[in-house]
Amino acid sequence: MKRKIIVNLDTWANKKIRKPLVLLGARQVGKSYVLKEFAERCFGNSHVFNFEKDKKIHIFFEIEKDPKKIIKLLSDYTGKIINLKKDLIIFDEIQACPEALTALKYFAEDAAESFICAAGSLLGLQLSQSSFPVGKVDLEYLHPMDFEEYVDALGLAPIFQSYMKAPNDTNHSLIWKVYIDYLIVGGMPEAVRYYSENKSSDVGDKLQSEVFEQISNIHEQILTGYRADMAKHSGDENSMVLDRVFINCAEKIGQDQSEKFIFKNVFPGKRSYEDFFGPIQWLQKAGLIYQIHILDSIKVPLSVQKKESQFKLFVFDVGLMNHLAGTSFSQILGYDFSHKGFISEAFILQEMIALKIKSNLIYSYKHSMTEIEFIFDYEGDILPIEVKAGLNLKSKSLSTYLLRHNPKKALRFSQRTLNLQSTKEMKVRQDWPLFLIQESLRKKKAIPK
Repeated sequence: MKRKIIVNLDTWANKKIRKPLVLLGARQVGKSYVLKEFAERCFGNSHVFNFEKDKKIHIFFEIEKDPKKIIKLLSDYTGKIINLKKDLIIFDEIQACPEALTALKYFAEDAAESFICAAGSLLGLQLSQSSFPVGKVDLEYLHPMDFEEYVDALGLAPIFQSYMKAPNDTNHSLIWKVYIDYLIVGGMPEAVRYYSENKSSDVGDKLQSEVFEQISNIHEQILTGYRADMAKHSGDENSMVLDRVFINCAEKIGQDQSEKFIFKNVFPGKRSYEDFFGPIQWLQKAGLIYQIHILDSIKVPLSVQKKESQFKLFVFDVGLMNHLAGTSFSQILGYDFSHKGFISEAFILQEMIALKIKSNLIYSYKHSMTEIEFIFDYEGDILPIEVKAGLNLKSKSLSTYLLRHNPKKALRFSQRTLNLQSTKEMKVRQDWPLFLIQESLRKKKAIPK
């Protein structure tokens, strides 16, 4: 499965002088896989050291600070020659060894010619006993597989590319079916891999049901691992609160997507923002949820307008979100349920974050009867994004917003087929299919030259 982040790793490797690279992300988003694929593609030799699996190597980082001496100890331990100037050295699960995390700054200062990559879970590094080597490492963030990576993994990239060149209803229906399946499968690599190897082309046959049942089992195993992390790092009592907040983020898909997060009835005895501030911050640090604040006015910078206690929460992967909420795959396949608006909103957010748009810079807007799912500063202008789950585009919200704030561009996403002519024209409002959110932003068609 190809991951786009490989391009960024190639750029890093081609630098004459480089800092160690740290690949961050929630557990099981594919960090180890990406680094191993990178090693196979770009290096003749690579060496992987996993600090969770092999505790014996911790001592080398405890007794030595000199990078060359550390590498010599690792070389002697494995019985393999390690060329510091040519080989890729991977420190996996680095959060398990605080001394190794600290050692990265010595590699930056004293071995800038080396190729050091480290992978770690966001949570483990946030809670590490050692201070993070700020300024001494290059950071890359890996998220769940986005829709384009998913399409490529299924071998459907040619259809996707053909649609972009000449949109038509036939190809639109095919890609829309792939999009619906993505809402079930999500972007966790293990789930995508299983689906790509076992999916059936027959919508109604028994095999498809069995495949989706197995994906549900994969999602549950992933969530079990997250819950184990919650208990390990926060204790059994606090982990119950974390788990309830996490589940509640998904269960909110049944309510009006414009509503802010309601604290009542999430956990017994806790009713206020102050009660849930800690758990929400914890889940954000772990990379498991996104917090989107709701604004009622538009002033630059947007951050000064936010009210800390008014926000929406989203699970970081749409497949896990639907599993947590108990939404059956048959409901999603039929696309006939009350909360598909929120699912569409979660998908759009996930795609924007995959484009390296920081979640803390994305907001929702609600003023009187005007509700806009997302607004953010895009290339110096506030860009509003309206999300429509179906074919019906009737809504006064975006029209009212356009009259009140006069943005240069506004994007609206829906189930409708792409109209290339409308996206080429310098219209204020552009319409795109839901699954082309990245295309609309990446190609800079959202803002006129």
